[in-house]
Amino acid sequence: MDRDTMTGMTSPYHEQLANRRAETLARIFDAAEAIMNSGAELTAGAVADAVGIKRNSLYRYIDSIEDLRAGVVARHFPAWIAAVREAVGAARTGPAGAERGVRATAAFVEANLRQATLSGHGWLMQLGAGIRRTQLEGESGGHAALDELLSELVAEALPEAGAGARALPAAGAERRAIVAALIRGIILTGFTLIDQGGGATVIEESVRATRAILTS
Repeated sequence: MDRDTMTGMTSPYHEQLANRRAETLARIFDAAEAIMNSGAELTAGAVADAVGIKRNSLYRYIDSIEDLRAGVVARHFPAWIAAVREAVGAARTGPAGAERGVRATAAFVEANLRQATLSGHGWLMQLGAGIRRTQLEGESGGHAALDELLSELVAEALPEAGAGARALPAAGAERRAIVAALIRGIILTGFTLIDQGGGATVIEESVRATRAILTS
């Protein structure tokens, strides 16, 4: 056993290696994101060439191209989800009920689309919908966190029959699931339109459509 292991300390040499690995990994993610954003095919060769390492060396840092693609998407989740939660929290004030649920769900849609506008990463979030959830989940919760929040908001916006003055007889679990899926579709379509140059009008119409679905 060497002295560093015995003392529980990391030598400057090992720290240097760890820092170098972290820097290379960041460059790999940056290169992969640039390739994905360009619309080109993400391949090990393309990433290795962009980073300036051998193709085989790339697999010292990643397990597969699929994992790399998921990692590029996942590293943007924490800040994105935090912004959405903050917007929903600001809208989710007052007595619980359908009106608050509609307001908060509209805020959820608006916050997601504003994040796409501000960050330019709507295409990444859209891509994330096609990646295995297990590859995206981390401390932020990934897509699952957003899906769970949306389901919770839709459930409040569409209460069970007899749960309030605006309760809808058909607002059961199946209807809520359908409505949540439709709202996800609105968001994904909004991402596409924003990536094509859309802005405030896309957000406004998406929010309007969300409210219409919830109050029809």
